[in-house]
Amino acid sequence: MGAGLLDYPVLMAADILLYDTDEVPVGEDQQQHVELARDIAERFNRLHGELFVIPAAVIPAAGARVMGLDDPTVKMSKSFAHVNGHAIRILDEPDAVRRVISRAVTDSGKEIRFSDDPARAGVNNLLGIYQAITGKPAPAVEADFAGARGYGDLKRGSRTSSSRSWRRSGSGTRRSCRIPRELDRLLARGRTAPARSPAEARRDEAADGARSCPRNGARPYTPAPAVDSDTAPSRPASITPARCGGAPCGRTPISAGRIVPAGSRDGARAGQEGCAVSTGPYSER
Repeated sequence: MGAGLLDYPVLMAADILLYDTDEVPVGEDQQQHVELARDIAERFNRLHGELFVIPAAVIPAAGARVMGLDDPTVKMSKSFAHVNGHAIRILDEPDAVRRVISRAVTDSGKEIRFSDDPARAGVNNLLGIYQAITGKPAPAVEADFAGARGYGDLKRGSRTSSSRSWRRSGSGTRRSCRIPRELDRLLARGRTAPARSPAEARRDEAADGARSCPRNGARPYTPAPAVDSDTAPSRPASITPARCGGAPCGRTPISAGRIVPAGSRDGARAGQEGCAVSTGPYSER
């Protein structure tokens, strides 16, 4: 298993939380990433004080789940973007967008209306794409195709609206990619202090909060010295509650009764999260 599979959701959560994001527009399949960001923010705020904004997922009424144009039973995905006719890619030229929609799978019928019938998933998908781009309500979308002679008119309307949208949204990106000097300028601009300072400031605040106990004076935790596990006693000599600023921390141990070396990563984390610390060479939580 690659590390990216485990790191990606956490990095997405960091992108959300470090910029004090209130609302995150996502599709249905991305909602779990926002839920993870909410869980992290709520747990951090509970342990270390109110710091992170709790984000909310905003799922659009239209286009929340766009299906593959070559197979409307599966979600459109960049994993299958190499398959001819499957997806509309962000940097596709308008002509490429028109070709993909022209080849979209439909069915043998003629009625152009929204439907929950699985057999009409292709038509429903094209209508959903048209609705997401135009911003029209479902009745107005159906009214636009009330006089259509068949699915050719539906594809023509979807092609026109999609290619216009892609021309507007992707022209700047395509132009920058064709001019290496301009791309380098934009990348350098992203590395400057004004662009990074809000996230870096929030990151530093989170690091300071994680090293302290805000309930009792925010005194940093100092782990006990590391010891050789081969020569250390099997049990600590005594266990006392962790204290911050002279008062018991009072937090609930994550895993009560577990013995870990104080100098280890787990031992340090046990102390930072306000669990019991040993007066001997071990930490217990």
